[in-house]
Amino acid sequence: MLRSLLIIPLLLIGFHSFAQTVENIRVEPEGDKIKVHYRIGGSTESQLYKVTLSCSLDGGARFEPKAVIGDVGMNIRGGRSYYTIVWDVFEDVDQVGSAEFFVKVEMEEDMTAPVTPIEVRPKKMHEESVKKELEETDKGVEVEKSREPAPFDHRYHLAYRASSFNLLGLTAGTLGKWGFYGSLRIGNFDDDMQLLSGSFTAGATKHIFSAGIYRLHGYLGAGIGDYFNKLDVEAGITNVLFDRLTVTLGMEYPGYYLDFVFGIGVVL
Repeated sequence: MLRSLLIIPLLLIGFHSFAQTVENIRVEPEGDKIKVHYRIGGSTESQLYKVTLSCSLDGGARFEPKAVIGDVGMNIRGGRSYYTIVWDVFEDVDQVGSAEFFVKVEMEEDMTAPVTPIEVRPKKMHEESVKKELEETDKGVEVEKSREPAPFDHRYHLAYRASSFNLLGLTAGTLGKWGFYGSLRIGNFDDDMQLLSGSFTAGATKHIFSAGIYRLHGYLGAGIGDYFNKLDVEAGITNVLFDRLTVTLGMEYPGYYLDFVFGIGVVL
């Protein structure tokens, strides 16, 4: 079942009529990042602003994301058509359920007005709230204002994973920002030694990067191999296609030779 981001701009009221307004809020998920576009209504190039982005996840306490770049912070000059803040989500949090964003604009300086030591000028501020809600749908990603799949929404991994010497294999685990897995492979029974060839390994997975329909993860693990009697070390990559299918390529070293590892699977 797919999830998607429903982005609903909500205008906060309750400010004085002379307050500087934040207009045309638009949120755009892009890979592991979220872009927040906004406009400062009625601003001019002679005005400088302080812009603050804050966020509340799953109805929790509001916080200011750290991994943000773009038009945020001090000395943001007015008069432009649009401004953009880019948040690298998984540098600050491991996952996103529902989120509410707040953009706050405060005027720092207005060069069009004379400044005197006794002048008292109210700060111009306004907040615009943008709610992003995840909705489940059996039909895939539906467009309603702005809607995209959440990163790592499908992370539980089940796959056929074999090697050139052990052709029967099963792997299960997770493919998130960080994850884990266990893998069992079985080969032939040696009549002379009365031993079954195969390996059992377990280890960690790590997201490397995402681009379009591709999501690349690396894995590293260790266990027992050869005839389940020698130290086995393995490493490789798993590519997630269309957020569903997986293709794995790797190598394992069960003591004294290299074995090629391959597999296909799904994420749920």
